[in-house]
Amino acid sequence: MATSWTVSGPLLCHAFTPLPGSRKATAMDKQPADGPLWLGRDGLQGDRVAERRFHGGPDRALCHYPTQHYLYWVQRFAPLRTQLGLGAFGENLGGEGLNEAQLCIGDRLRWGDALIEVSQPRSPCVRLDTRHG
Repeated sequence: MATSWTVSGPLLCHAFTPLPGSRKATAMDKQPADGPLWLGRDGLQGDRVAERRFHGGPDRALCHYPTQHYLYWVQRFAPLRTQLGLGAFGENLGGEGLNEAQLCIGDRLRWGDALIEVSQPRSPCVRLDTRHG
């Protein structure tokens, strides 16, 4: 059975930015791409990854974050309303209709000509707290 989902993306980090109060770089603040991109084994063409130990590579080439989760965060943390937009959690794709309840490791999805396989859940990143306070 096919699941219907709407995709926002692709989102890329064109340049690293420093974390607030730190000199450590982050690629978390992704911005919309200008056009179609090549998705290879290591990620999207032109995307930057600050910590290769934890992000990127064949098992973490792409990060999807359900866009409906943004509503959860702004309802609980009102000051984030002006800070959170697509890409704020470092995702390359946002989507309505696909979340943790619909996806399992091993599921395969078509995105344009690409076949994407879910390999693992997103791991919490210590820099999310620093980035968003």
